[in-house]
Amino acid sequence: MVLGKKVWRTMKQHKSQYYGSAFLILISSMMFSLFLVAGINVQENLNEFRITHHVEDAHFVVQEPLQDLETLERQFGVSLEEKQYIDVFYDQDSVLRVLSEPEGINLYATVQGRALSQAGDVLLDPGFAKAHSLNVGDSIEVNGKTFTIRGFIALPDYIYPLKSEQDVLKNPDAFGIAVVSRQELAEINPPLTFYSIRMNGHSEADFKAHITASNAIIQWVDQAANNRISFVDGDIQGILILGRIMPVVLLLITMLLVTIVIWRLLKQEYTQIGTLYALGFRKGELLRQYLLYPIFVSLIGAIPGTAIGVMGIKTAVSLYSDFYNLPIMAIRLHWGIITLGLIIPFLFLVPATVVVVLVVLRKTPLELMRGSAGGTQVGWAERQIGLNRMPFRSKFQIRELLRSIPRALLMVLATAFASMLFLLGFVMKDSMDRLIEGNYQEAFKYEYQYTFRTFEASAPPGGEKMSLAGFTSERYHKGEKSFIIYGMQPDASLIRLWNGAGERLSFDQVIATKTLADQMGVGEGDTIRARNEWNAKIIDIQIDRIANTLIGDVIYMPIAEFNETNGLPDDSYLQLIASNKLDMDQSLLLSTLSKQDILNGYKELIKPLQAMNGMIAFAAFTIGLILIYVLISMTIEENRGKISMLKVLGYTKREVFRLVLGYNKWLMLMGYLLSIPLILLSLRQMFSAVASEMGIHFPVTVQWSNLVIVLGLVCATYFCSIWLNRNKIHAIPMEEALKSSRE
Repeated sequence: MVLGKKVWRTMKQHKSQYYGSAFLILISSMMFSLFLVAGINVQENLNEFRITHHVEDAHFVVQEPLQDLETLERQFGVSLEEKQYIDVFYDQDSVLRVLSEPEGINLYATVQGRALSQAGDVLLDPGFAKAHSLNVGDSIEVNGKTFTIRGFIALPDYIYPLKSEQDVLKNPDAFGIAVVSRQELAEINPPLTFYSIRMNGHSEADFKAHITASNAIIQWVDQAANNRISFVDGDIQGILILGRIMPVVLLLITMLLVTIVIWRLLKQEYTQIGTLYALGFRKGELLRQYLLYPIFVSLIGAIPGTAIGVMGIKTAVSLYSDFYNLPIMAIRLHWGIITLGLIIPFLFLVPATVVVVLVVLRKTPLELMRGSAGGTQVGWAERQIGLNRMPFRSKFQIRELLRSIPRALLMVLATAFASMLFLLGFVMKDSMDRLIEGNYQEAFKYEYQYTFRTFEASAPPGGEKMSLAGFTSERYHKGEKSFIIYGMQPDASLIRLWNGAGERLSFDQVIATKTLADQMGVGEGDTIRARNEWNAKIIDIQIDRIANTLIGDVIYMPIAEFNETNGLPDDSYLQLIASNKLDMDQSLLLSTLSKQDILNGYKELIKPLQAMNGMIAFAAFTIGLILIYVLISMTIEENRGKISMLKVLGYTKREVFRLVLGYNKWLMLMGYLLSIPLILLSLRQMFSAVASEMGIHFPVTVQWSNLVIVLGLVCATYFCSIWLNRNKIHAIPMEEALKSSRE
């Protein structure tokens, strides 16, 4: 078709506008398919791994060993397995947790090498092996006994290898997992015993009641409260949220950009459209012609973008699986989502173009042939400002701004989006710094935490006494909510809490963390009814104060009240926290935690985040450069006649630049300022959505120094776009003004 040839000719004449828009669609289609399909694959692999390898519903420790597990399984319809482990020092700074080989619950998956088969075999988690430069076939020594590494494994109850279930940051340099046979574990050291259970749909409360009738549960950790298992769920939700929101926002900006380009094209072609009308072309034919622009732009961007995204899915899943020690069971392409990624650009661009074209085609052929759109429209705002009293430069720039408001708004939005991408990495790092340094280190002043195998009543060798128990409340908008209650000495000083007003809180009252209070919608004076996960006892807890700490779903109460409420001896305690290392009988301890391990884990976590910041900054620079370049290019194209006239009047190239493009820097600054509250609000919403799975409420913040850095990056992007467009202004000849006058 003859009209179709014109489409290609026009796109070649204005390559920056159309191909720039296509490149933005390429990026959004790539992000959509990559993030969503990769995130769904990680979620599916996680679910499949948990199911096929029989992840526990809970694990627990009892005061006296359980007898006749098979009878308990038949009586309550559960699956129960006795497990053992020991913690040994691999070197001076790292602990290796050696577990007995699982038999029916929490079965390991071999990700490299082979399974246990003979004496002297050991299996390691790959994170610890990589951190210590260990390979399959190497030998390691554990408490004087030599083992040969036969393979690397993943365990469903250690997907996120943490030393304690309540930790939040892993550190493979300091902690790792090993699996050996039960017989060889006993030869290393007397092991600690715990039990893993799968409820198989039966009542957890009945089972606990039976156990506590003749025994005492020292520790009970449900799957949802175990960060080793559940932490990954919140992280995956964050990926899926980004995969849905960021491509859509970019497509919306691209839709506005293409709409402005088409609208500008239509204004220039009013006379041609009117002539075609008069020659007998129907409205539908003209509409189809102009729809070719968004269709071609979408095709050029969506097809390669989706292809690149699909090719990167396996790499993205592998990176995520390596970080979380999650085996890749299968990678599915999910053609429905991939197809949607191809279609979405058309769903955005085509309807917007239809609306713009139909607005023009409502005019009569005579109106179009007269070029009625070519006249300058003086708006209400321009009439009210009183431009005649202003200097020429201000008058010129304000008039141009008011007569191109859609393009100005798009410049603001484009800069805001690019700035948000620049800020994303900085805000995430600053928020984590605030969480660790401003919350964790300020609140927790102890260096060591010791947990005993059973409740102790003797005088402690030092430190401060604590007790804890897991609870579940039904007062929660999503159903049940699990949390921990700590019993504290009233004069405790190694944990320090403040309320929102900055007042120090004492432990002679019941205190809830802000994380828990926000999720449950409770405030000071409210009462929570909760069930003790260790003995199934129901208690009512009145919240006296809310602590402005954001780590953990936790309630603190006086230890005497804790013991009385839970039916424990008056002087009993289960933990000690101390600022110095205590001389402890290791046979009495269930676990030992060092605060420094948490801080070292944070340092390890920051390393990949810093690399990610670089990639995000590059993507932000690319997207911002394209958007601003296209908009500047459009400004120059629309003002060719004015630029030529300014040259005739003797204005220098620099002065022409300032007159025609100078006001854009204020639009860029407005976009940057708009991006700050937008990124903070967006991340608050995202972190709020994943907080219940992670048990952490991130304090979304950004440092002033990083705001200055981002402003510098945004300015660099803007001035780079100006520099790339400089030749377009230089190339406009002076006779362009005379040519426009003759036409």
